[in-house]
Amino acid sequence: MADDSRDESAAADGGHVSSGPPSGETVVLKWVVLVGSLVLATIYVSLVRQQPEPLVWTSGSADGLFRVEVNSATWVEWTQLDGIGSKTAFRIIADREQNGPFRSIDDLQRVDGIGPITLERIRPHLEISIPDVRITGNPKSE
Repeated sequence: MADDSRDESAAADGGHVSSGPPSGETVVLKWVVLVGSLVLATIYVSLVRQQPEPLVWTSGSADGLFRVEVNSATWVEWTQLDGIGSKTAFRIIADREQNGPFRSIDDLQRVDGIGPITLERIRPHLEISIPDVRITGNPKSE
């Protein structure tokens, strides 16, 4: 009779019969989870504590800096520059597509959001290559 009530409570509990202390597999599984968690926590702490080497900046030296090619850069490349957000980057690309390639770095000032101060700040990071331009019609003779 006592066994019947135990079976009924197990059936009502989703079929699980609790029987004394946990099995050996359960204890091993708990230890594996605990040790794994400790290993992951140790790795995480060691990665968080690592400090990157500071960048060395020599004033006036633009060698080795990130460069943006004015006539082919994507908006992602433009946004890497200080003072150029995504809106300005999209304006630069739209202007380039609508008005053709920039002839000089100073031509960037034709874009809304690029003034003399911004241009001088990003100038060390800019390079320009002007694509071959084909002139049609009769060239003027000199």
